[in-house]
This record gives sequence, structure tokens and C-alpha cells, in this order.
Amino acid sequence: PHQAKYFTPSHTQRIEELAGDKKIKAVGEIGLDFHYDFSPRQKQEEVFHHQLSAAQKLELPVVVHSRNSGKEVAQAIEEEHFSKGGILHCFTEDLTLAKRMMDHNFLISFSGILTFPKAHPLREIAKKIPLEKLLVETDSPYLVPFPLKGKKKRNEPAHVIEIAKVLAGIKNISLDKLARTTSKNFESLFMFEIKNPRC
Repeated sequence: PHQAKYFTPSHTQRIEELAGDKKIKAVGEIGLDFHYDFSPRQKQEEVFHHQLSAAQKLELPVVVHSRNSGKEVAQAIEEEHFSKGGILHCFTEDLTLAKRMMDHNFLISFSGILTFPKAHPLREIAKKIPLEKLLVETDSPYLVPFPLKGKKKRNEPAHVIEIAKVLAGIKNISLDKLARTTSKNFESLFMFEIKNPRC
């Protein structure tokens, strides 16, 4: 969303060309960011609609960025009648948005923010998300999980286990069960097999 001000209609055509490759599993990261507002909000929304339309045409799910823009993100999904689902990435918004997006076949993905000491409200939301709607991610190189703060300057994919440990604790299940479930969720959405999912 930060670069939306540079968008031209030819970009939608280019997305469709690139995403037409059978190896492509999703369109994204796309969405809205009303925190930084690096691009005008109206322009962000216009671009997001174009991107959703392209993904729908290509029958691909989307990876959605939403920061301080949950209502507008959900509204765009509904206005475009977007039916392919996707991931609400690096989730930090409210339960109302999570439920609304899950109704449209979206998975809710938690990042290192879930591990932060002041993220108690987010952990309460995570308790209420069904297991079959959960994913974990690092958002590397940002958002180093709290147990590694001060030890690591940069986040990396290997640190996803720290987020998974916290989420497994919140859900009161084993780390192995969380790994198997989130892997299955990922596979179902992207039609992609993960070999030997484990933490």
C-alpha cells in the first residue's frame, strides 16, 4: 500500500501476466495501511480494488496487509465479492475484523507481535480464533519475537518456532499439533504440500 501513489492501470495488467504462471500460488502482499499513510488513502483503496479484481480473475488467494484499516479492507473484499480467500497477514486488529475475514475464507496469521509483553489483548483474540483458521509467520526481517529481543537484530524464518510456542500455549495444545494444523491450513489454502511439518 505504501507505493499505491505510483500505481497505473498497466500495473494490473502486469500482475495478471506474472500471476498467470502456474507456479504462482497467491497475489500479495496487498492491502491498506492507514498508519503511515505513505500514499493517499483513496488511492490505496483504488489500487486494492484493482488487485483484488485481478486475483479473483486469476482464481488466486491474496495475502493482505491491514494496519488501522480493517473496516475498509473487509469492505473492499465484500464489494469485490472476493471468494478466493487468503491470509490476513501479521494480524494486530480486532476480533470483529478477524471474524468478518474468516467468513470470507481468510486465515488469521500471527507474527512476533504475539510474543510481546504488552500484546495481551492480541493473545486474548488468538484464543478465540479456531485452530483451522490459524497461521504463524515471522514478517522477517521485522518483529523479532520477544524471547530473542536483544539477542537478534534481525528476524528470520527460523524464529517462527518462538511464535508457534506462544500460540500453542494460548491454545493449550502441543507444539507438534500446532505445527501440523497450521501446515494443513496453509496447504488447503494454497494447494501446496509441506513435507514433514514439524517444529
